[in-house]
Amino acid sequence: MERNVTEKKAGSGRFSYPVGKFGCYTSKYILMKYRRQRRSLAKPNSRYACRNKFQKYLTALLILGVIFLNIKKVFMDFSVDVEYAITMSYRLAMGDHMFSQMWEPHQTSAFLPAFFIKIWMSALGTTTGLVVYLNTVSLLVKSTVTLFFYKPLKTTYSEKLLRYWEQNPDKFPDVVVVDCWFGNLNVDENSWIMQWIYEEFGADSYEDGTYQRYYRRQKNDTQIQ
Repeated sequence: MERNVTEKKAGSGRFSYPVGKFGCYTSKYILMKYRRQRRSLAKPNSRYACRNKFQKYLTALLILGVIFLNIKKVFMDFSVDVEYAITMSYRLAMGDHMFSQMWEPHQTSAFLPAFFIKIWMSALGTTTGLVVYLNTVSLLVKSTVTLFFYKPLKTTYSEKLLRYWEQNPDKFPDVVVVDCWFGNLNVDENSWIMQWIYEEFGADSYEDGTYQRYYRRQKNDTQIQ
């Protein structure tokens, strides 16, 4: 004879389970199942999340490594080339004339260090600490140049690119390169560039590289494989 179905609260009071002729689930089992479901719902793209997290950590680690190596070079970069470059710049700063008194083949690279050497010698009047000073100036100059050119050289595209191709049809590409990670796209499938590739570009095939995916189109438009 079938038992009447009842509802009982389990765990925190959020769950109920039926009791019938096939028995009942234990509250512990329901809690475990519920928690697994919550974890799976909370992380629908856990593999991609882990990949992006790894990329962020790797990028941060590489940046810290570059900073550490450049700071180390300020105090430990005393190679033969450094001595040669500083010697040329020092002679130029102290009044030697190029080509007539300086016969080094690289003397035209001594202008900028010579300027900073004049500042150092005018302020302190000694060469003590000159190498560390020039290494520090070199690091600051390179950092300034990097920051200045980073934004212009970091190419970002927007939908204005489509208008450019409309105005210049001879510049319309035959290949579009999209970022990927071992076959997994790093671009949202619903982004404007992906919608354009599928709907207007007319790509008929693509090829996955390690870090890029190459979409190609031919004269006859066919669907993407």
